[in-house]
Order: sequence, then structure tokens, then C-alpha cells
Amino acid sequence: MHPFYSQMLSSYNVNDEVNMQHAGGHEFKIACRYEYQQSYVRAQFWYQTGAKKGHSQAQNNLAVMYALGRVEHAAPVNALAWFLKAAEQGDAKAESNLNCLQISNEALGKQGFVI
Repeated sequence: MHPFYSQMLSSYNVNDEVNMQHAGGHEFKIACRYEYQQSYVRAQFWYQTGAKKGHSQAQNNLAVMYALGRVEHAAPVNALAWFLKAAEQGDAKAESNLNCLQISNEALGKQGFVI
């Protein structure tokens, strides 16, 4: 993937502040560490665990991984769903990421994004 694409979407990293008391906070931090190590399968597992608990930062980062094709079975619909869930909670990065995406019927058919 061209590096320009990854700079359009913003994700949280291991150094960002996290509300550890919020459900999914610990899972989110574990996922960030794995993503930093480029262990994307493990990061996906922990982001999904945190995202399913309603952690907006985990939802956003999971969506970024789907959008960039870093996970198995990455589909635009999955990324869009997680971006929307995070944005509904007021996550600023997720809202920004939604503005970066342009999804066409052709892109959906090819399981890819136009970023």
C-alpha cells in the first residue's frame, strides 16, 4: 500500500491517553502494543475484543486496520461499521476518518476503498 494512504486515516497509538476504567481500555492498550510491533493478527484480536465492549478508540483503530487491509477478511463494510460506531460515541478521529473515505459501488465490489 502506498504510504500516502496510511497518512490520510488517523489511528490512536500506544502513547495516547486511554480511559482504562472504560470497558475495553486494557484490551485497547494491548492491541496498540501488538500493532506497534506489526503483529496485526494479535492486534486485530485485541482491538475486536475492546471494540465489542464499546471502546471507541479500539473501534476506530480496528476500522483503520480493515480499511488499510492489515487484517484477514478486510472489507470496506466492516471498516465503515466500526468507524460509524466510534463516531456515534463522539470519537473525533473516527469522524475525521469517515470524511476521508469515499466508498463507491465499484470499490465495494472489489472489497477496497478509495481513500
